[in-house]
Amino acid sequence: MQDLRTGDLICTAESGNQSIRWIGRRRFDAVDLRANPKLRPVRICTGALGAGLPTRDLLVSRQHRMMVGSRIAQRMFGQHQVLIPAIKLTALPGIFVDCAIDSIEYFHLLFDRHEILFAESAPTESLYTGPEALKSLGPAARTEILAIFPELADESHESEPARLIPINHQQTRLIARHLKITGLCLLMSELFQDHFLARKDFVAAVLTLPAIPTKRIQPVFGRDFGLCPL
Repeated sequence: MQDLRTGDLICTAESGNQSIRWIGRRRFDAVDLRANPKLRPVRICTGALGAGLPTRDLLVSRQHRMMVGSRIAQRMFGQHQVLIPAIKLTALPGIFVDCAIDSIEYFHLLFDRHEILFAESAPTESLYTGPEALKSLGPAARTEILAIFPELADESHESEPARLIPINHQQTRLIARHLKITGLCLLMSELFQDHFLARKDFVAAVLTLPAIPTKRIQPVFGRDFGLCPL
């Protein structure tokens, strides 16, 4: 993540290689984390999402969303894939708020549209420019983004999410049903089999570690990746 620059091409789930339009980053030290525990990241341990994902431990902010795909989601929402905040996933084994770290740096990647990216090979989201997400950014960051996308200043503008984002109680219910029915964290297994394995050219790029040997076109593989929390 630290080596990415505006204009770099990132491999996305459905839009091919997309240019980064804006990168934001915020670092919080031990003093910040003690003063506001909600700034602490969620740790998603290796394999906790099923199908061996993520391929290494992944740190994301509490409100950063991971993509969940299963038949349970299909039955509940009529869509196989939905986006769920990391803090909701902490009900599952191997996913928890990490209280042991002394500092954390969060990154924002913004594209022309909301995209599904890959962090440690696990599907996750780019910065979503909905009104609440923009409010979570500092004034300088908002000013930079509005200079690139002035339409976001229009209160009537609605950003289209890359996947359905269920409302709060639906998120909780989805995770509870997974725990009840499977007893294990298998959120990603069906998703990977049914959707991405059909795209062999894409999966070959995503599963190659380290990233593709070019600095300008690469999947996202940072351990510390996510939106800054509210």
